[in-house]
Amino acid sequence: MNVKKTEYIIRPVREIDIKNIVELERACFSFPMSEGNVEKFLLGDSGIAFVCYEGKNEEKLCAYCGAICVLDEAQVLNVATAPDRRRQGYGKMVTQTLIEAVKNKGITDMTLEVRESNFAAQSLYKGLGFYEIGRIKNYYAKPTEDALILKLDIQNKE
Repeated sequence: MNVKKTEYIIRPVREIDIKNIVELERACFSFPMSEGNVEKFLLGDSGIAFVCYEGKNEEKLCAYCGAICVLDEAQVLNVATAPDRRRQGYGKMVTQTLIEAVKNKGITDMTLEVRESNFAAQSLYKGLGFYEIGRIKNYYAKPTEDALILKLDIQNKE
């Protein structure tokens, strides 16, 4: 991880971020969330999400992540890093912020799905303490691929 010596801001998602998040979704995923779903899930009562902008004036959205919290579990919806900002630590920082925030809410477990071929994302998640608990056959399309289900035991994480 090599975060450039650039100023960055990590903060909770706000309404003004929705269009930037939708653009990032389109750049990163074969089935991006719609603007309505981004707003519904990330700004809804059960949503918790963070953005990471480069520059003190928030010039460039580098990464975002979000989850839905139900009872004592958080389900990560997406973690996305701008293609030109990958492998610079932004995704890790915003994900760590999310983990700390849900821990402070009393959440005990966090789960997510990741493409079986997305080794960079798997490395990030496993480095943060996630471990594999299952697989969903043909979960992803374009291309068709299995998803690995990963879990993090938050209250045991120091």
